[in-house]
Amino acid sequence: MRPAYHDAFKHMILTDLLSKKTQLHNRRFVKTREQYEHLLPHFTLSTGIPKNLFQICLKGQGSTAEKVLSGLPAAFVDNIRGLQEKNQDFIYQLVSDREAEDFIRLNYGKTVFQYYQRIDSHYPAAKADLLRYLLLYARGGVYLDLKSTVVIPLSENLQKNDQFLVFYWDCLENGKHHLLIPEHITKGEMLQAFIISARGHLFLRSVILAIFEAMDTYNPYLTGVGWTGVVSTTGPALYTKTIYDILQSTPAKASYREGRPFSQFGYQVSFTGEYTPGLYQKALSLKDYRECSRPVIQSTSHFLQALNLDWCTAMHFYRKRVLHLD
Repeated sequence: MRPAYHDAFKHMILTDLLSKKTQLHNRRFVKTREQYEHLLPHFTLSTGIPKNLFQICLKGQGSTAEKVLSGLPAAFVDNIRGLQEKNQDFIYQLVSDREAEDFIRLNYGKTVFQYYQRIDSHYPAAKADLLRYLLLYARGGVYLDLKSTVVIPLSENLQKNDQFLVFYWDCLENGKHHLLIPEHITKGEMLQAFIISARGHLFLRSVILAIFEAMDTYNPYLTGVGWTGVVSTTGPALYTKTIYDILQSTPAKASYREGRPFSQFGYQVSFTGEYTPGLYQKALSLKDYRECSRPVIQSTSHFLQALNLDWCTAMHFYRKRVLHLD
């Protein structure tokens, strides 16, 4: 696992003090499993995969899907049109900030919306992680990253009784794992840039609840910021570990099918055929969370949040400008 910070900072008294203060503060907000369960409404499990196709583009400042769509580069618009053309039996929806906030308030209520709002606005990728799970848990269907595509109609590969498809990365070579995925998960990272789920599925409910707990226990000095913080708190590491644990502990409750390799679905990580981390965000003028030094989750203590923000920024400056790391 990549260390969150350089050792020179890890052993500093202030780092240790702030980390302990953060942990002590968090203990007041950590809930029991039953209490977390009560935070999340239950949605009835659907028969089969609903014909919904979701993509997300969070631009901030109350942006709407209509406004985002009008400002997308031509290549992204062409990809959306192609997806709609190939999947005319699906209802396509591009979700931006305004639609996301309205959807969460209407379907999940105030408390869940507050969790969503606690994700720092400099991390639209983390907000989009939580949002995709919330969308599919309440509505069901297919989620696809905006940079991705499927070149085969979805209905050609979906089966009548499908409830969830688990995809694993095709790019694992000789059993090599993606970063932050424990070695005991032998198949490696589960893909969450392409999710197919029935409404109300156990996997999604469990992932959402795991994110709430990860947010309540989030400590930037232990979990990390930037890429590490997002992957561990809302992204593929948490997603993979949560689903894997269900498969190991209560497999009888897990109704799913493996969609491996996902290339059979015509899935492409990037509709251009090439993918370079960061270029997607640059093309859409989005904040690149890999470069961010802020805590991913805002502390419920404004004072502690300010201290953590200043110290994380100082550490990031030291790593990048003095040690020439990252």
